This record gives sequence, C-alpha cells and structure tokens, in this order.
Amino acid sequence: MGRTTSFYKFITMNFMKDDSPLGDLARDMKRDRDFPRFSINYDRVRDYLERCAACSDCFDAFEEGWNRYMIWKEADGT
Repeated sequence: MGRTTSFYKFITMNFMKDDSPLGDLARDMKRDRDFPRFSINYDRVRDYLERCAACSDCFDAFEEGWNRYMIWKEADGT
C-alpha cells in the first residue's frame, strides 16, 4: 500500500475477516456505497459517521482504526 492509501482501503484490506469491532467496521464500510472511500481526512470520515448516526461502538472502532491507520502511515514513511 502506498502513501495515498485511504482509510477505507487500509481498514478493508486488513480487517475484513476479523471477528472484532474493526472487522465489523470494515464489513459495514464495504457495504455502504456512500462511504467516503478515497478519504485520508479524519474529519471527513468522522463527519460522515455522525451524519449516518453511527452508534458509539462504531465510533470506538473508528477511533481505534484511525489510530492504527496513522501508525501504519508513519511506519510507511508517509
């Protein structure tokens, strides 16, 4: 994955098969045709989840996923 990898791609590529909140988030994101798939912007993704009235568990998974995404991006040199 290169430096322009979106949050969506990072989560779906790494957690789709997980039996975890991040796995649930990945599968929900994949099913949602309106999800901002190309976004690398925290506020844009979080605002989208707020507009969709996502539950608190979804926000918890998003925060964990975003933290992992940032760690991965830093390790990847981006």
